[in-house]
Amino acid sequence: MAETQPEPSRTHGFVPTASALRTRRLASLVLAGLLVSAAIPFTPVAWVMRDAEISFLLDRCVAGLLLVIAAYFQYAVAGVQRPVVVSLPAVGGGGGGTTLRNGRIERDAGGVMAETVLFVWRPEMFWPFAAAQAAALAAAEFGDHELFRRCAVVLDVAALWALGWPATPRPYKVWAWGKVKEIWVMMLVNEFLWGSATTARRRAPGGRALGGRRA
Repeated sequence: MAETQPEPSRTHGFVPTASALRTRRLASLVLAGLLVSAAIPFTPVAWVMRDAEISFLLDRCVAGLLLVIAAYFQYAVAGVQRPVVVSLPAVGGGGGGTTLRNGRIERDAGGVMAETVLFVWRPEMFWPFAAAQAAALAAAEFGDHELFRRCAVVLDVAALWALGWPATPRPYKVWAWGKVKEIWVMMLVNEFLWGSATTARRRAPGGRALGGRRA
């Protein structure tokens, strides 16, 4: 994912003020809470796989982390003050990336576009995005349609990852990746030691076994 390139504010157009950033971050905390409330139980692998044993293990390893990090990205996106290039990394691409300089998307030092640029996120997009999130997540939380809940939550988590990843400084991502690996090791050890004791509970019948909460 591409990082933003600091430039004078005149090259970026709209720049939120300090009070506007505080309001955005407060709103992001409310949205993050609504996301978590609407998502639980968040078991995306079980939603598409019928193998309860495998989906249970995969959801334990990734689902909670995806949701928690998405909630953090909600806060990170609220603090964006300059345009952010949202892109897909190219398979086998170079070690460079794309940067935004003087309003232009530029290639990496090697002269090869290492990423596929999707669009440029700008600070003024925050409130329309937040309004759409609030409407979708409120409908998911208080509505009665389980399929809509799952789709709304997955789309919101995916959008937050797409926006939050390039908006987060690299040192934070490196630190978080180290913690994720530690959590996975502890989970695997716990699964090895206590997995047999929870087998019967995993296979218990009912809607929640597949990650649902509504009929």
